[in-house]
Amino acid sequence: MRRPTSDVRQRETRRLFGSDNSVGRRRNSSVPFSNPRHDKSRYSQDSETDFLCDRAVEFMDSGDIYSIVAVELAEHSAYFERLLRYHRGRGCIRLPEFLNAGFSALIEYIRRGSTTVDQGNVYEIFIAADYLLVPKLKEQCSAYIKELSNDPSTAINLWVAGRPLHWPEIGEMAFQKILENFENAYLSPEFEQLDSTDVETILMDDSLNCKSEMAVFDAVMKWLAHDPENRTADALSLLWNVRLGMIRTAEVEKMKQNEQLKLVPEYMNIINEWPWSIYDLMSKLTEVQKLKLAKPRFPHQVLCVFGGWCDGEGPRAAAQIFNPRANTWTLWTERGCQTQSPVYEWLDQLSLPDSNNKMDVTPANAGTETNTGKNPVEVPQPEAKLTPTLPAGLYTCPQRLINATETNCLIGEIPRRVYAGCVLVGNRVYLVGGFDGTNALKSTLCYDFEVDSGWYEISCMYEKRYYVSVAYASRYIYALGGHNGENQGRLDTAER
Repeated sequence: MRRPTSDVRQRETRRLFGSDNSVGRRRNSSVPFSNPRHDKSRYSQDSETDFLCDRAVEFMDSGDIYSIVAVELAEHSAYFERLLRYHRGRGCIRLPEFLNAGFSALIEYIRRGSTTVDQGNVYEIFIAADYLLVPKLKEQCSAYIKELSNDPSTAINLWVAGRPLHWPEIGEMAFQKILENFENAYLSPEFEQLDSTDVETILMDDSLNCKSEMAVFDAVMKWLAHDPENRTADALSLLWNVRLGMIRTAEVEKMKQNEQLKLVPEYMNIINEWPWSIYDLMSKLTEVQKLKLAKPRFPHQVLCVFGGWCDGEGPRAAAQIFNPRANTWTLWTERGCQTQSPVYEWLDQLSLPDSNNKMDVTPANAGTETNTGKNPVEVPQPEAKLTPTLPAGLYTCPQRLINATETNCLIGEIPRRVYAGCVLVGNRVYLVGGFDGTNALKSTLCYDFEVDSGWYEISCMYEKRYYVSVAYASRYIYALGGHNGENQGRLDTAER
């Protein structure tokens, strides 16, 4: 009787005689596992933890191999957790080559709990952490990139470099920093290197942070001066993004004195004849550009005033918001929102009096002896202002009341209170204490503008306080002094 061979001997026999199909099988690069014979000397070694390694990662193009601890990697990476759960083979895990540059830092972070992130490796580590789903390392890289993007030059480089490499988060973060720090960004050498499409993308954005549209005009002129010969053709399309409707009269005079403006004669004629050239200008713009010509950009800072007294009504549940871009106030009450129209200086110039408005009038005693032979008397009429007809398509914001049913803002739900303390922490506004017309209050209200949370009550103070001073420091809100509404009720205490 023939003695049965063991499984090990059978596999060895098949290998020696070429019956193992895996030897001649073509490797499929789309399969995350493979079973090639590897040279152990190519493995990345870690003297402290290498004896625990039970798997290997191979990169497709270079063939570089890293030894890993499967359980450890699966604990920190959702990608490996799912991969190892459903693929329990013992071969190498194959990864795309673009992850190779940041993979060693990712392994170090998983094994030691930290890794060095600097300007030279942050992009590679970010890509590896994003692809392999290691959220904490990705957050660390994002925080570092955000810190780097505070520099306008770095922000522009990140924005340009992030697009071809498909880093939407990095590119969007850098773009927002460019918009926030535009008045410094356009002065950097990197801004001059941008092509016209990139410059227009920045200038047309409603979130562009600039104190005046004069900064937008200066940015185009600076970009044009860098290479006048090749950029003059694109300068006009960029200048259409200057919102002339928001320009002050004194700023128009400064624009006329710019030497680079002579390179764009069509726009120079519009500036020299402004504001009467607005009708000609509107015929040259697209519908979107027409709408934005006199539309204020979004403010990056606003002034908020909450509560207060109203004659004959007592404390009011109201708030007023000042928009420095449009130079307007918005009043929020229980009834809704009351808006103001932006003030345009150039409208007053369009309404200049007509100097030719005269009439020929014959006096009542014409033809009498005292007036014989005299011509009719020319009597000038009082100067009358012309009412300009604004071109169609121009942005308008008439002053009106928006009913509470037309808006989802919860600003009208503020309880009636006065003399409350107010402090801004990040995107949240806190109203502390106050007086409702009868009693002092110890409640605290919060409004989170980032999520439009509406007003909600948080932990109240120990004592009732109005005329209270409020400050924020070292992650705490402090309520200082105030009055509790009783006789001799001035307080000499503080809470946090």
